Amino acid sequence: RNGAFILDVREAFEAKKGIAPGATNIPLLQIERRLSELPRDRTIVTYCETGGRAGKARDILERNGFKVINGGGYETVRKIAMRQERS
Repeated sequence: RNGAFILDVREAFEAKKGIAPGATNIPLLQIERRLSELPRDRTIVTYCETGGRAGKARDILERNGFKVINGGGYETVRKIAMRQERS
C-alpha cells in the first residue's frame, strides 16, 4: 500500500509456485550482494513462506539503511496485494 516495494525473499524454486502481485524475488542469501537493485526511497515489505526469513531480510536491509517492514508469510502478503490491485 502507498507505493511500498514488495520483496519476496524465498528461493527461486518457491517463487515459481506463485508470487504476490507486484513483488520482486530476491532470495535471502542474495540480498546483501543485490542491495543496488532495491529502492531507497520507498518502504520495502519483505515476505517468505512463514515470516522467518522475511525477518532476517528486514534486519539485513535495516542495517544497510533501508526502511523495511516484515510482511510475514506469502499467503498474507498475496491477499493484501491482490486487494490493493483491485482498488
